[in-house]
Amino acid sequence: INDSFGSVPAPPPSGCLAGKSTGRRAAMARLRKYGPGGEGKDHYELKTWIQRHPEVIGLTDVSDVAVEHPFISGDAVDLVFAHKSGAYTVVEIETTTPLPGAHQAIKYRALLCAEKGLPLDSSKVRSKIVAWSIPSDVEQFCSTYGIEFHHYRKPVDLSRRNKSAN
Repeated sequence: INDSFGSVPAPPPSGCLAGKSTGRRAAMARLRKYGPGGEGKDHYELKTWIQRHPEVIGLTDVSDVAVEHPFISGDAVDLVFAHKSGAYTVVEIETTTPLPGAHQAIKYRALLCAEKGLPLDSSKVRSKIVAWSIPSDVEQFCSTYGIEFHHYRKPVDLSRRNKSAN
């Protein structure tokens, strides 16, 4: 390759595509994750509630949160919480079918480790799944792969509770 192209690194992206790649990557990740119909209302409300109230899933030292964090692979995790300690927690939200989300939580933990330059088994990145209910076989799967799980039924009137919490 050096004989053909030399050892000069490729230039950084420029022009109209440089700014579009991040936004396009995020949009493609959402389309890939939720399909053409988009994110469902129940999923959105539960995700927003957890984003605003991470303490309900045991996260108390949060310094920042990213919603629909896109990875270079085209995947997007529902929430990434950064902690004051320098650790991270990826959170996958499911409403009624948690097993696919448990598999995704494994993938997102690995992707965030890679993104941060950490070993895949780093204790600095945890994964959680939040669902309305989690069957015992899914709990066992989560336990086997180090995924923390939380049963969390959305509040009855989420919109009213969100307003009172602001």
